[in-house]
Amino acid sequence: MLTDRALQAASAILHRANRTPSKALFLKESLEILADLFDCAVAAAWFSNGGLYRHVRMGAKFSASTHYEDCSAQNISTHIQSAENFPEGLIHMIRSTTPAPDFGLNWRNGICWTGDVDRVLSESRFLEVGFSNIADMAGKGQSSLTVSVFDTEGNGLGILLLSMGGIDYFTPSQISGFERISAIFESAFFNWHTNMALQERVKELSCLYRMARVDEMGKKSLEDVLLEIVGIVPSAWLYPEDACVRIKLDDRLFTETGFPEDQPKLFADIVLNGLRRGMIEIAYNMEHPLLDEGPFLQEERKLLDTLARELTLIIERKLFEKEKVEILSRLKHADRLNMIGQLSAAVAHEINEPLTALLGYAQLAAKCPGLPKQAQADIDKIVSTSLHAREIVRKLLMFARKMPSRVGEVDINDVLKESLHFFEARCGKEKISVEVRFSDSLPPISADLSQLRQVFSNLILNAIQAMPAGGQLLLETRECGDEILVAVRDTGCGMSREVMEKIFIPFFTTKPHYQGTGLGLPVVQEIVAAHGGTICVQSEPGRGTCFDLRFPGMGRPLKGK
Repeated sequence: MLTDRALQAASAILHRANRTPSKALFLKESLEILADLFDCAVAAAWFSNGGLYRHVRMGAKFSASTHYEDCSAQNISTHIQSAENFPEGLIHMIRSTTPAPDFGLNWRNGICWTGDVDRVLSESRFLEVGFSNIADMAGKGQSSLTVSVFDTEGNGLGILLLSMGGIDYFTPSQISGFERISAIFESAFFNWHTNMALQERVKELSCLYRMARVDEMGKKSLEDVLLEIVGIVPSAWLYPEDACVRIKLDDRLFTETGFPEDQPKLFADIVLNGLRRGMIEIAYNMEHPLLDEGPFLQEERKLLDTLARELTLIIERKLFEKEKVEILSRLKHADRLNMIGQLSAAVAHEINEPLTALLGYAQLAAKCPGLPKQAQADIDKIVSTSLHAREIVRKLLMFARKMPSRVGEVDINDVLKESLHFFEARCGKEKISVEVRFSDSLPPISADLSQLRQVFSNLILNAIQAMPAGGQLLLETRECGDEILVAVRDTGCGMSREVMEKIFIPFFTTKPHYQGTGLGLPVVQEIVAAHGGTICVQSEPGRGTCFDLRFPGMGRPLKGK
């Protein structure tokens, strides 16, 4: 039967099993209780799956101050390198029904004790079954020890040990009490393991459930989703009120507050399609006691790895949704162009014939002598309006079918000069200064001369129309590697992001109906793409617009050729 003091110790161990989150902390406190209860120098626990935890008492009686050693992982003691040295042979001997040898070494029901460690170490047969490892576990200079073997319920075997310097230190009543309390320790350790597994599973499932519900409707952006996850993850950690989470994705960072760079961190990689694209990190803003991995639990490491995998799935899903929207948008755009082509092919002939007749009659009427001024002005409007209608039909036909290209060597500087020549008078009239920065050593490109004229004329005209109160127009060319760069910049009204997203959509325009058809920039994009080039636009309201065009140098064929 346990004494009142032993019952209090057993109760304290059981209490800590239900309240202590860390394995190391639970063992530390439990070993302290046992060392005090049996008034011994060393209390230690060793597990066959790795890890030696030892509480050593020192001072006048025990030789200095009290301290605790966690000899797990790299901090393991000199002779006990890993679980491979776990004394399985001795454990089997203790648990067998073989009679105890008359050598000061006794065992029963999984309990082993001796009053003279040195005497036992002198017998080679005990060294063969691993008793020297038990002596190392007890500590140098410890002559008396008592050992209990326990099962960690699926996690291997464990050894609970008490040792003291004097010979025959432990009395029969102490050995009997240790036998009973070691069984309580075994149950307490199993309870701790079960409780911790359950708590961590609940936290993990709760966190994963909340992460999964962040974007149930699929309407939030990836950035919004990641920011919400940053706020969810800390709740699963030991000190949630002090935990700070940061997600790195490519060159972007997502965190709610300043991340404590100088504190210990846990992190797990975010891997998309086999490539490391970022990581999820967690740290505490303040210092906390050391546990399994810095201030973090071993279970939290596993949890973070799980969260990283779930986060990867969420990011992949959001990126897929974004790509899906972009593909649908391109399909709609292609369908729109196809409809334009069908419409253009169907009505172009019917419209061009009456337009040609209308222009002819208007021009004949304009030659009649003695026309009143008002009639002459009306005829001029008929002519300009008819020409505008014919230009719309011509641009529509570019979408209806690929116009035949007459490709040859083209000097981009010459084409820009010719295009600019048509607008010089207008620029002077509208107080627009023109600056050219043409590279003298620019090589020719393979292109259709007439189509390039149309591209540059459209861009120059758009720049002029964007500066009704005057400004500056800059035309620049230069060689960039194996590409030719053409830049058209203005200091006009600029465009908002919403407008920039639509400028290449046919018929979209912000100009009055008499100034634009909404086909100029789509035609420019079509021609540039047909020449194997790219077009990029930068603009800001009130600060002007810049179109950068890049064309391949000689030797690279046009698309579709």
